[in-house]
Amino acid sequence: MLRTISFLFVVCLAALPAQADTTEIALVPIGTVDGTTVLEGDLTALGITDIESIMLMDDAAITGGAPGIFSGFDLDAVFLDFDGSLATTGDRAYAADYEFSAGSVRGTSRWYMRPNGSHPGLLFGALDSTTVDLATATLETLDAVSIAHVNRGDGFLSLGDGGSIVANFSPSVAVTGSLFVVVGEVGGNGENVHAFVTGRDFVENPEPASLVLVGSSAAWIALAARRRRRRNAA
Repeated sequence: MLRTISFLFVVCLAALPAQADTTEIALVPIGTVDGTTVLEGDLTALGITDIESIMLMDDAAITGGAPGIFSGFDLDAVFLDFDGSLATTGDRAYAADYEFSAGSVRGTSRWYMRPNGSHPGLLFGALDSTTVDLATATLETLDAVSIAHVNRGDGFLSLGDGGSIVANFSPSVAVTGSLFVVVGEVGGNGENVHAFVTGRDFVENPEPASLVLVGSSAAWIALAARRRRRRNAA
């Protein structure tokens, strides 16, 4: 009987869902590609088993670069890379969709730094304050045309001061070995972005509610066994 209860306890613990975890990661420069500064964050040793999303948030305290439609961190690309090398492209994982939240826009009198019919968003590479223009931003490739001109720039998304974007991976990407996030900063103008990774890790200490459920199940089995023994004795 004790073995049955112990087995049930182990099975219930194994069935507990993994817990979501979000942590900030450091991005370090590893080189440049056609005017884009490439930043990389190591996800290997975070203790996370599956990467669900990467969030990038502009540091509103640093307002470098151009104003107007180009305000904030200018994002060339964001993707996961298994070997951390830009020389290989077949080992990359790309987001299934993006959640964009435009930051504030610094005013300018220059017409070529304002929205127009082709680029109607408050920020370059966006259709509106929550929708990325994927045809312009092309966030899967390091291909930005680094020109602060609404009709000449291409291949990136400006976040705005304090703006953010979340790259969602569906299905989630398993961390089975080395894994890195690669972020491209257009122009290298001293703008800064904070990076946060959300993923799932194994449950080491189940939550109290889960333990109550397991304990209740074990107690019910023990009670049923005692009643069965009494009936058999009678």
